[in-house]
Amino acid sequence: MNQNMLQDRLRQVPSVNEILATEEVAALVAIFGRALVLDKVQLALEAVKEKIRQGHGEQEPPLEELEIQAFLNQKVFQMLETEEMRRLKKVINATGIILHTNLGRAPLPGKAVQHLMETAGGYCNLEYDLAKGTRGSRQDQVERLLAEITGAEGAMVVNNNAAAVFLSLHAFAKDKEVLVSRGQLVEIGGSFRIPDIITQSGCKLLEVGTTNKTKVSDYRERISSETGMLLKVHTSNYVISGFTQTVSIRELVELGKENNLLVMEDLGSGSFVEMKGLEVGEEHSVQHSVSQGVHLITFSGDKLLGGPQAGIIVGKKTLIESLKKHPLARVVRCDKLTLASLQSVLEIYRNPKTAYQEIPVLEMLFQPQEALMEKARGLVAMMQVAMGDWAQVQLRTTKAEVGGGSLPGLLLDSPAVWMKPFYGTLHWWQEKLRNGKNPVVIPIQEDGLMFHVRTLTIEDMGLLAKALKKLVQEEQNGKMVR
Repeated sequence: MNQNMLQDRLRQVPSVNEILATEEVAALVAIFGRALVLDKVQLALEAVKEKIRQGHGEQEPPLEELEIQAFLNQKVFQMLETEEMRRLKKVINATGIILHTNLGRAPLPGKAVQHLMETAGGYCNLEYDLAKGTRGSRQDQVERLLAEITGAEGAMVVNNNAAAVFLSLHAFAKDKEVLVSRGQLVEIGGSFRIPDIITQSGCKLLEVGTTNKTKVSDYRERISSETGMLLKVHTSNYVISGFTQTVSIRELVELGKENNLLVMEDLGSGSFVEMKGLEVGEEHSVQHSVSQGVHLITFSGDKLLGGPQAGIIVGKKTLIESLKKHPLARVVRCDKLTLASLQSVLEIYRNPKTAYQEIPVLEMLFQPQEALMEKARGLVAMMQVAMGDWAQVQLRTTKAEVGGGSLPGLLLDSPAVWMKPFYGTLHWWQEKLRNGKNPVVIPIQEDGLMFHVRTLTIEDMGLLAKALKKLVQEEQNGKMVR
């Protein structure tokens, strides 16, 4: 192809306006908006022009006019499809990790979702006292519920537990020493490190004890006129075992009383129910810490509590009131959506027995083996119908985990469904399921795809079977499995 022919071919490429006017692209504009589609059309035009230029040296046949239009439409659609995958959307969690941080941690109870929709769709009494007709506090309702459930004198909510820890340290131990066991200097996801939080809050970290053994005497020997707080931190994502010793929260509270020092406990995951029947070591409830006399207790809302992302602080009334008045309290406060969903979750906890059925995290954590086996058998049958002779499908037993920095070291025996496709690679199937209309996140285990039923709802199982059936049908209609 000479230079004149190349220019003729480039002139055959449709203009931006011509592409936008086509029926297919106009439909995309109605969905994604003109600005986004325009950007992708311009990128597609550059791609097709580059493809024509590559054919200039006769290395590959030049595109025909119909091929140009088809290539443009396909390119625009692919780019918009990629853009769509970046949006927040419902994901089917087949990993067996109950509190999957990358998948948004705790799913909310149905009551909380309904309350969230009602509150988000209009005005609400966020800071308005309906009884008095005057300005109110956004903390009032959740504070009453938290005090009722935990037995604490006061409570407040901020946007996450890191903020709760930071605010409490900054308010009560700024320029003072904070004593922490060396074995509790944790780092959790997102590079959140207790030493860094203590330093950034204006406090001075003072390590006591050793990594594996810390005694009351270790604290006592380091207390001085510069000490501002005794801090106990939940080791949320690891377990130290073997030759170990830790100081109980009761012992720490007694030491605080002896020396007139504030005692704070960062519970991390925080639970309102006892983990009965599970081997969870020293894990205890928020209520237990309150009963032991801890001055301030901080924990997350979206872990074992099963609510929205939030940092919850409970403790002595005078301390909580000081925190509410602190200048940083406004910086880390929650919006109406967080408070609305948290309120609904807390209302469920008024009846602990009901919580085990209505809080999804607790329901998944304490599912009876019989119920899990029934779900697994059902999924096996659904997948066998969907896959036909395209895969081997088996019921297997594997391990599920809590995740999300909660109950470290705890593995739960869980039935799962193992699938070995006869066509295509495991990674191809994994990618196709992840990029479908209803994305499925699934691990590759034991040389197959392992669908953990503990984190699947009945609705999820139906959507999963449909996704598999659709993939098989697409391949049967001529698409090549890669």
